This record gives sequence, C-alpha cells and structure tokens, in this order.
Amino acid sequence: MTLRCGLRCVSAALTVAGLLGAGAVSGMREIRPAALAGVSRLTVSGVSVAGMASALRTAPVVRRTVRWTSGGRQRALIEVAPRTSHGRLPLVIVLHGRRQTASRAERTQHWDQFAGAGRAVIVYGAGYGGSWNAGSCCGPAQGRHIDDVRYLLQVITREEKRPDVDPRRVLLVGFSNGGMLAFRFACEHPGLLSGLAVVEGSLQVPTCRPAVPLSVLDVEGDRDRVVPYLGSRFSAFAGAATTSLSASLRPWRRRDEHTSCTVTVIRLPRLGHDWPSLSRGGWDATTHVWGFFSRLR
Repeated sequence: MTLRCGLRCVSAALTVAGLLGAGAVSGMREIRPAALAGVSRLTVSGVSVAGMASALRTAPVVRRTVRWTSGGRQRALIEVAPRTSHGRLPLVIVLHGRRQTASRAERTQHWDQFAGAGRAVIVYGAGYGGSWNAGSCCGPAQGRHIDDVRYLLQVITREEKRPDVDPRRVLLVGFSNGGMLAFRFACEHPGLLSGLAVVEGSLQVPTCRPAVPLSVLDVEGDRDRVVPYLGSRFSAFAGAATTSLSASLRPWRRRDEHTSCTVTVIRLPRLGHDWPSLSRGGWDATTHVWGFFSRLR
C-alpha cells in the first residue's frame, strides 16, 4: 500500500461565499439549505456538478464479485471497473449502511456511472451481517468484534494491484454505519486515503488522532433521528450513544489546521436518514461527493 502523507489536499472544497450562518461549526465550512443553489453551480474541470451526470458518456463495465477468507470468515466485495481505461484511475470504496448490502448500495447510490465513464474503479464493500464494526456500533459486526479495519486494508491492498488503479487516489465514502467505519478507518490509516466523505454517520471510537491531514466532506440531514447531527445519549440503532457532528469532525479540524486540507459540512433540509438523491431530498449526494473527490489531487 502507498502512503499518501505528502499528498496535496484540496484547497477549497465545495466553498460558496457567504454561506456560514448561525449554527455553523467553528473552524469548518458549513453549507446550509439556502446555499444549495450555489452548490449546484460548482464546477469541476469545467463541468457543472449539477450537469455532470448528464454529461457523462458511459460505456459497458466489468462487474465481478470477489470473495476471500479473513479471520476464518468469508468476506466479499463488488468491483465495477471500465472495460478499457487510459491510464490509472481513482479507487472509490463505498460502504453501505446497516441492514443493507453492497448490491443495495450499488442500486441506490449509482456509482457505476463513473466507472462506465472511465473516471474511476468502484468497489462496494460488504459488511458482516449487513453491519460494520465501527467501534461502539453496530450490529453483529460490532457484537462479534469483526475486524473491519483489517477488511478495508485487505480491500485496498487487493485493488491497488490493478494496473488501472492509481494507488495515490484512494477515496472512501460511507453511509450511516458505513460512514462510522469510514471515520474509524480514517482515524487509524489516514495516510492511505486521499479523501473521505461521510453521509449521515458519526465517529464511534473514543480516541482519534489522525497522523496526517485529510480533506473531509460530511453530509447531514436536518431531520435525521437515527444518527442526529447533535448526537444522542443512546441510539437504538447504534446500541450506544452517537457522537455529535462537531465532535466527529474535531480530529480533522485540528489536524487540518494550517494545511490546505478542508473539512466541509453540507446540511440538508427536511432530510431524514436516507442517502440523498433527487427523489429523496432533491439533491444528489453521489454527484456532489464525486465533485468533491474530483478536486483532490
């Protein structure tokens, strides 16, 4: 695996002038609901994020399920890659939510379009019993002490051997319980990532001291009662308390200080605990997370 300690971080991720309002988290860029029109005007390599999906020209992809044994248990992933590629591409690892599957994340988040456009190799992780061990959460993976950090290390090691993967551009995105594991992995191995995006997740480990800075995008719903952005004393979903957004992002806010890395928060109105899309929340998280990732070099 390639350490990315010296990788240059994004200098201005999803920033729109004048969007920091009351309630913004100190030291972080927060994009509030009124600013979403501004976000839609963000451009990445000359293509607006709002029009990026329609601008993609997709081609057939190679999709396969990979299985192996780790710690005496069978683990798996779904890999989606361009049939042909010209040069090395970013690796995007997608972690599903609790009681979900890799296949469901593929169906609902639509990352395959970027593989079809020759922009990335996509990997959908598969949790144990539909869950991930993110520390104090969640489900059978946490209850049986499944080593999901080791799982992600194995995924990265396997995928970096592909001739079409750029080992300097490993991007991790997680939803809900998958976002919790993404936070945990970024705490323990930030040098292996070039970017982190968490959608409606929280940091569920007591100690997080990332060794290197990392640009982070966090997307939250104002009406999320499962993993509320203010945190909770106890969550039936997690079986434990959930950490607030401010506390979850504090390790990177501190570590990124005086660097070119950024911590960006997007808070969506009237959105519960769902992956945001045009049909759920009127805002497509996949397209905007890709826009964030595309700015990382």
